[in-house]
Amino acid sequence: MAVMTGDRRVNAPLLGCLLVAALAVAGLVAVHSLPSHTPPSRTPRVARAARAVVTARPARATAAPSPRVTGGTVAAPGGGPGAAVADLSQLTPVQVYNVSGVSDGPVRIGVTTYSDSVRLTCDSGSHNSSGDLDYVVTGYGLMTATLGIPSYDTGAAGDTMTVTFNNNGAGTQAAGPVTVTPGHPQQVRVRFKEASQLVISCAAVSGSGAARSMDLALGNAVIGP
Repeated sequence: MAVMTGDRRVNAPLLGCLLVAALAVAGLVAVHSLPSHTPPSRTPRVARAARAVVTARPARATAAPSPRVTGGTVAAPGGGPGAAVADLSQLTPVQVYNVSGVSDGPVRIGVTTYSDSVRLTCDSGSHNSSGDLDYVVTGYGLMTATLGIPSYDTGAAGDTMTVTFNNNGAGTQAAGPVTVTPGHPQQVRVRFKEASQLVISCAAVSGSGAARSMDLALGNAVIGP
């Protein structure tokens, strides 16, 4: 069948085919014009992770070990009489026996100067008996110190000092004996329990074994709980 349009004749089947083709092209264009599929955003998950990092508990700090004293000048950490930690140099001994020249202040032992020290001369050699220095330590239970021969005692080469610590009243030995020689100080930690007095005893001998008088220092000695 032919359709007349103006003065032109149009074939009906051909017109139908053209119409179907036009509709197909229009559908293809419509499909391509649709927005592309976008996956859901993962921003919330990232945000939660960030919050977890911010609110995490910080790592606990670890204290570094104290450096070993190898020279220079160091001070004692204690206070005066009655302080929770007291410098022995701030206390007055209640008894002195066969000991002389007791004083406090800086003293050099080896290459280190200890600012708050107790110095004394142990006269055991002249009396053939040990020397004693007594302190009241009621309310305390521990003493720490550096025991040594003061560097100024140049005549002590080859000599030896023996030091012991006793609980006065309890009658027991708290620590010792500790042996010190020139240039070789010793760190001491003396525990005394329920003692009213701490007795520091000293005896010195020469290189040949004969008793003699000799100087001793308790570098930065402190007492505490």
